[in-house]
Amino acid sequence: MRDKYPEKNNRKAAFAGRFYPSEKAALKEEIKNLLKKNSVKNIQDRVRALLVPHAGYVYSGATAASGYSSLLNMSPYKAVFLIGSSHRYRFSGAGISTMDNFITPLGAVKLNKAICADLIEEGAVFSAKEEVHSDEHSLEVQLPFLQYIFEDRLSVVPVLTGSTSVSELEEIAGHLYPYFNDDYLFIISSDFSHYPAYKEAVELDKETIDKFIRSEPEDFASWILDAEAGKKNGAHTPMCGWCAGMILKFLYRKAIIDNNKLIYNHLNYSNSGDSGFGDRDGVVGYHSLVLLNSDATNTMFNLSTEEKNRLLKLARDNISMKLSEGRFISTDSSDFSGRLVQNLGAFVTLRINKKLRGCIGSLSPTGPLYETIRQMSAASAFSDSRFDPLRPEELEKVEIEISVLGPKERIEDAASIIPGKHGVMMVHGTRSAIFLPQVASEQGWDTMQLLGHLSRDKAGLKWDSWKEAELYIYEALVFSEGD
Repeated sequence: MRDKYPEKNNRKAAFAGRFYPSEKAALKEEIKNLLKKNSVKNIQDRVRALLVPHAGYVYSGATAASGYSSLLNMSPYKAVFLIGSSHRYRFSGAGISTMDNFITPLGAVKLNKAICADLIEEGAVFSAKEEVHSDEHSLEVQLPFLQYIFEDRLSVVPVLTGSTSVSELEEIAGHLYPYFNDDYLFIISSDFSHYPAYKEAVELDKETIDKFIRSEPEDFASWILDAEAGKKNGAHTPMCGWCAGMILKFLYRKAIIDNNKLIYNHLNYSNSGDSGFGDRDGVVGYHSLVLLNSDATNTMFNLSTEEKNRLLKLARDNISMKLSEGRFISTDSSDFSGRLVQNLGAFVTLRINKKLRGCIGSLSPTGPLYETIRQMSAASAFSDSRFDPLRPEELEKVEIEISVLGPKERIEDAASIIPGKHGVMMVHGTRSAIFLPQVASEQGWDTMQLLGHLSRDKAGLKWDSWKEAELYIYEALVFSEGD
């Protein structure tokens, strides 16, 4: 019988039966079950990019599925860019495949040969490298999920980088940037920590994803290399596909500079120790992260009175339990729904007699809103370095205020800032500082005073150092127990 997919023009599945089932029916059923059990809700904006793991499905399939479930309601894309770091080869730039199709047990996935050819013709950082694709699992394991969701409405552009050069990775991102819009989807394939013990993996993976979301690309690369050199938390690496991740970070930065409104949503974390296979003495970490094309302030500005009161109560009860029982509240995702499970940044502010008693938050969303409020209420009460930990006798006097944050937008002109409406973040080298929108109104500052105090009092720089800094604005929904 003639082979349906001749060897000459197609890359055969190399990891079927090892990383995922080799039989079509079994593979389809496994993906169906993974998506059903790990579906995320309330993803309404257009998905621009996903960061998902690439281990065997028994280990990382649940975390990968949480990311891919965000695509279930998406209309098809013109092409999907699969971005990975080569596990077996080191080479300059990026390797593109020129095959007709990539084959899996679910059938053939067409390559978008026009885009592949255009990238290769641009020369310099892109070249045809079939050998690096032939025995690489990081892109192959993504294909069945995409096939299940998009069926025959799918074409891909497979890109593998073999470089650890920050300048080369930025150049790769520059060539890909014309496609970084709503018509195309970018899949970044990466696992996280490799082989620390379970507890150390959880700590390191949390730190790594936070830095991935918040730091500049160059700073993130330096941190990764230092962590690898020092075997941080006993890990060989904090992120095995960090070079592929750097491409997304450069794309994101350029998009923000061009005033795209993008927001990261962290969807899921696990490691191989959670799978029931192997032990917990040396594990591999997995995150799923989605980058959304978010319209301005999104739907969080429509929190109901009931939702606001529930978040305020959660914050107070969490602080109270720590003071009375020495432990924080445990939250269960099944107890929350709607806007409260959206991945949003937030600050929790404590005041006594209108004077600040603690304020800590997260500008970038790293989890569902209810969990952010739980964590930040604890930090504001007990971990704000400007204040002693809150005492039991102070709790009745405390008024709690919550600020739910919209996506930040890079600005070039300080005249864009509206004091009282906009919160401001500045980044100057390795230093950053942030003011919530209400600070300017409370202090009676104009724009220049706001920026001066942000630079001098929060960042520890000169009064006018903001002029050489990157500036970002955002809006917030602010509510308190005193409303």
